Amino acid sequence: MTDRHISWEEILAIVNSPEGAGDEPRRHLQACVKCVLRLESARSLAAEGRLVRPPRELLERTFARLKAKIAQEAAAETTRAAEKQPSHLGRLLPRALRERLQEVVAALTADSLQPGLAVRGEAVAMPRTLLYETDDYAIALSFSSSATGSGFDLLGQASPKRGSDLPGDRVALAAGIAGELEADISPSGQFNLQAVGPRIAEVHLRLGDQHIHLPLPPLSSWAGG
Repeated sequence: MTDRHISWEEILAIVNSPEGAGDEPRRHLQACVKCVLRLESARSLAAEGRLVRPPRELLERTFARLKAKIAQEAAAETTRAAEKQPSHLGRLLPRALRERLQEVVAALTADSLQPGLAVRGEAVAMPRTLLYETDDYAIALSFSSSATGSGFDLLGQASPKRGSDLPGDRVALAAGIAGELEADISPSGQFNLQAVGPRIAEVHLRLGDQHIHLPLPPLSSWAGG
C-alpha cells in the first residue's frame, strides 16, 4: 500500500469512470479504510446530484477576486518598498518638507503595448503610452526614442479628477542618462523629461503635498529602448 492517500481529483475520476482510475489508486483502496469512506461519500453526493462542477460565472468571479487581491497586495508591497527607499524627491527636498509630503503610489491602468479601450485600439512601438490613476489625479506618460539616440524622451500630463486647477508646487523627477532629471509641471499639467534612462524604475511627481510614485514596466527590452 502506498503511503499517499488518493487525491480528491482521483476520487472524482473513479466516481465518473471506475475503469478510468489507475492501478495504484485501486490497490490503495483495497487497504485504506479512510479513502474507501471518502469514495463512498463522493458516490453518495453524486447520487444526490450535489456533486456538480461550479458554474462558469462563479469560477470567473472567484478568479477575478483572487486577481484583484493579488494586485492589491502587490501595490501594498510597492508602497512599503517606496517608503523604505530614498526617492529622487527625498534627495532633492529639505527633510522638513519631505516629512510633510504624502506618499502615494499610482496604479497603472493601461499600457499601449497591451491595448485597451482607454488607449489606442492597436499595439504600437512608438510612442509608448502609460496611463495611471490615484484618488486625486489621472496621469499619462508617453515615451519616445530620445533625440540624443540613447534612452527615452518623456512627455507627461497630470490632470486633477476634481476641479480644474493643479496645486502650486509642481515638479517631475526621474533618473536620466547623465544623472537625475527635473522638470517643472506647467499649470495645465504638462511636463517633459529628456534622455530618461532605459532602465528607469519610477517617475516621481510632486503635486502640492503629495509625492506620487509612478512605477514603470520594463522599458529596456521594449522596441526603441
